[in-house]
Amino acid sequence: MIRDIVALPTRQIPSDRLPSYSLKTTDIEVDNADKWMEVCSVSTRKDFNEMKNYNGKKLIVLEIAIGLDRIIYNTNIRKKL
Repeated sequence: MIRDIVALPTRQIPSDRLPSYSLKTTDIEVDNADKWMEVCSVSTRKDFNEMKNYNGKKLIVLEIAIGLDRIIYNTNIRKKL
């Protein structure tokens, strides 16, 4: 989806830092001809204990944090290329 929006090369990589609340974090980066810039992080969270057993089902919280400012920046970069 991010690649479709910015129309630039995009990759998924394991995060270089693992937040204390996360079991796993993946970063989405865009190559804007200057550098690979992180625009989004996707984390499987472990700090929502009250949600782990909801109606008899074990739930996992997935957090998707999108940097809208970075999306707009890279969309503008694409227009200049």
